[in-house]
Amino acid sequence: MYTCRGGLTDAFLKGKLGIKPETLHSGLGPAFQDLNKRTHVRPETELKTEEEIDEFAENALVALDDLFETIDEMKDRVATALSRALSGAATSASIKRSVNSTKSRVGTRLEAS
Repeated sequence: MYTCRGGLTDAFLKGKLGIKPETLHSGLGPAFQDLNKRTHVRPETELKTEEEIDEFAENALVALDDLFETIDEMKDRVATALSRALSGAATSASIKRSVNSTKSRVGTRLEAS
């Protein structure tokens, strides 16, 4: 899970980013299962020809690539949500600072009058 959310807690994902962890991770289980299936030779499996070995290796690499793509999609979703949250927080802070600065200048002018 760390690979796709960088240690962010379930509470943070839900509360601050609006992401349901179970939805975020929904593709991870199937991707790992496919990788497991494609990388473990069973006792009844016989890879006799070079073509069979090449096909087995190709399937394993495709499954690994699919897993990496799934992780990248999850990371992108978290990064996008973080970016929106940080942008919103930065905008709010900037507006607050501007309002407070304006209040301060108006107050100084009123006192001078």
